[in-house]
Amino acid sequence: MSGSVGLTKGDWTEYFTDDRKKYYHNKKTNSTTWDKPLEFKSTEELAATPCVWKEFTHDSGRKYYYNSSTKTSVWEEPTEYKLIRDAQEIMRQKNGEPEIDDKPAPMSEKQKNAIFHQLLESKLVTSTWTWDMAMRAIINDERYGILPSLSEKKASFTEYVTNRKNHEREEQRKKTERQKEALFDMLRNCEHARPGASWRKVLSFIEFDPRLNPFTPQELPGLYDDFLYIWEREQKEQAAQARKENMQKLLSTFQADKTITWESVWRQVKAEYETNAAYQALDKNDRLTVFQDYMRDLERDEENRKRAEQTNNRVRSRKNREAFRRLLLECYQDGRLGLHTKWKDFQESIKSDERYLHMVEPTQTGSLPSELFGDFLDELEETFMKERKKIKEIVQELPVEFSVKMSEADFLAAISRHQLYQSLNPRFHSAFYLDFMDHLAEEEKRRVKAIESKKKHAEERFLDLLYDAHVKPATKWEEIRETISEKSAFQAIPTEEDRLRLFNDFVTVRHTEYEGGDREKRHKKEKKHKSHKRHRDDDRDRRRDDRKRRASHDRRSSSPPAEMEEGESRIE
Repeated sequence: MSGSVGLTKGDWTEYFTDDRKKYYHNKKTNSTTWDKPLEFKSTEELAATPCVWKEFTHDSGRKYYYNSSTKTSVWEEPTEYKLIRDAQEIMRQKNGEPEIDDKPAPMSEKQKNAIFHQLLESKLVTSTWTWDMAMRAIINDERYGILPSLSEKKASFTEYVTNRKNHEREEQRKKTERQKEALFDMLRNCEHARPGASWRKVLSFIEFDPRLNPFTPQELPGLYDDFLYIWEREQKEQAAQARKENMQKLLSTFQADKTITWESVWRQVKAEYETNAAYQALDKNDRLTVFQDYMRDLERDEENRKRAEQTNNRVRSRKNREAFRRLLLECYQDGRLGLHTKWKDFQESIKSDERYLHMVEPTQTGSLPSELFGDFLDELEETFMKERKKIKEIVQELPVEFSVKMSEADFLAAISRHQLYQSLNPRFHSAFYLDFMDHLAEEEKRRVKAIESKKKHAEERFLDLLYDAHVKPATKWEEIRETISEKSAFQAIPTEEDRLRLFNDFVTVRHTEYEGGDREKRHKKEKKHKSHKRHRDDDRDRRRDDRKRRASHDRRSSSPPAEMEEGESRIE
């Protein structure tokens, strides 16, 4: 790395790259870094820099310094510690902060033991040394006095020796493992070291190899058996890996072959792949396994495709139904569709509309166009029936005489004077008129029928009166009139002309029928009619009572109503 030279502080020199980026070189350690060294940091930067060195005081009163990162201790004050401490002191004075008691904390027993272990290690004390040997080597070192009593020194030495033995034992184990691995590598490269070959025979080919030297002649046969076990296991693993790779290659070949589909059969595919290298590298069971697995994947993909297609078709069908409902609404709004419209007529008017054509596609699912048409009319009729109640209320409250001869314009003009007229749907005006005219016609039919029935009943009573008065064919009207004129059946016939007509009819025709028993038949028929009418009245009363009970139950099951104010009433 080259560039212009900047300042030099201590062992560090500042340099600049071509793009004016700073880096630093230490001439003592010959190291280069992008990070700013302590010598180049400002007082504020030094004060904010964390320090890994801590100051402690030995039992003898002498200060020493402990590095929490490297776990080492020194007697001399480190430069890093001095720079950071001085910068922090300057910043405290500058900010007017009170002086901090920088008295070093007492050293813990663990730290003392660590320093004593460093002393033993620096004097190359091994696990075979005795305490006397170690003491003669360390007694003149200043760190010897870090532990005050002899018993603590011996205990720390024992701990050090134990740790050293464990470390040496672990190192020996690793060394033995490396030697065994070197021996096994040599046996792998020896073509004679294979299952079935004895160790004596194999030894004749490798007896001068230096990798045998770390082991005794007694250990080598056992190590050879271990190698054979490992070699067979490795061969099995390699064969399994090769089989897996060949199966993957054959699967990749199947996947690249577009002629293989989920409907393909193994007999046909096998004949086409007999010369394939990946096919030949596998036995017949593995080939069939790969094909079956691939077929399951294709079948699953086909099922997913069909399922996705069905989902898309359902979504498309739903959108087509929604579009057709909008078509029905548009036709209703522009007058092409009404309450009395027939499906065949409406179908003829929309057969070229694409929204209808989508509904008759073979892939369309769900409701048919005619069913949606029927549902729309049902909703329309339901809305009409709600509006129809308003018409009934209007007609009842208006002082207007409505008749079947009234025109639509007169009808609408008459009901427009009511305040509810503005809330009516204008699209139902014609339907309201036709419906109300039908209602009036039915009322007129019922009225005429009732009059005819009453007249017929009165005539029957009058004929019974003539029969009871023993009228014969030779009887004169003037004679019998005086005897029956006070009877109610006589007075029920309003005109004298009708009485005379009935009398003449009786003496000429009806008398014979009455004598023949027709009167009894007629009475039985009237009695049966009255019985049926009574039953119908009873059924109507029973249904009315049921409705009252249900309404009362609904009111009890709901929340209790607030108390009514004076003058209010509740309609049952």
